Amino acid sequence: KPWEPEQLKQVMKQAVEHHKLAVENARLLGDLKRANLFLEAVMDELDTGALAVDAAGVIQAVNRPVREFLGLEQNARNRSLKEVLEHHELSKIGGAAMKTAGDDAVGYEDVEVGREGRSHRFRVTSHRLADGSGETFGRVILLREVSHEPLLRRYNDLLSEMIGAEQGALRAALERAREQLPELAERVRASRVHSAGMSEVAERISRTLSSVENWLEVDETLSREDFPDAQILQDRMRIATTRWPLPDEVPEPVRELQRRVEEYYESGENPKRRTL
Repeated sequence: KPWEPEQLKQVMKQAVEHHKLAVENARLLGDLKRANLFLEAVMDELDTGALAVDAAGVIQAVNRPVREFLGLEQNARNRSLKEVLEHHELSKIGGAAMKTAGDDAVGYEDVEVGREGRSHRFRVTSHRLADGSGETFGRVILLREVSHEPLLRRYNDLLSEMIGAEQGALRAALERAREQLPELAERVRASRVHSAGMSEVAERISRTLSSVENWLEVDETLSREDFPDAQILQDRMRIATTRWPLPDEVPEPVRELQRRVEEYYESGENPKRRTL
């Protein structure tokens, strides 16, 4: 007291507007924090490592695969990329990123990185980050673990040999695979590389070896025994078919073997000869 009624109304109105703005800002800040949490969760679930730096080369974001691949600390953010990589003796990564960022003709660079007694092979790419006006404000560096690729190529060669084998030639291809697939599996284990690509190769090797062993055993049993257990033969063929990694590309001699097993199951007659 005393006060002017119109002035008091104006003050109260401003206070209400200020409160509304404060509440709205708090809501928007909360939404932004939640959005960032969701974005970080999605980035962490990617198979590819992603690392974002600003125009000054300071790390602004690092996803989980990068931290695991390179052994970076949780507090790598807001530190110089050059210093972080040099500290972990990973300058090759930075060099590859700079090379792919500065030359449009270079799509990626493969580098070998030794860590904890293991050799990792990474495919490094770098992409410019630009705002709406086209001005560069940083770049994102992507790292994909490709240590599995030589093993995958060898596996695919064996798979192609089996798929393309004709009647009478498949057995030799299957026997080569039965001998070489365990060797590939051992190379996967010996690499001690834990990545989605390496896990997939290991799984495909395991599935294929199971199919190969069952097909060979069924074919050998039918050629050796007068009256083998037909149910066991059918079960083996079912397992082999289920495990085979390419269900639409089963070798034709194997399809013929399946027909022979079914005929034997129905008739009980076994001509005792190999099919593969």
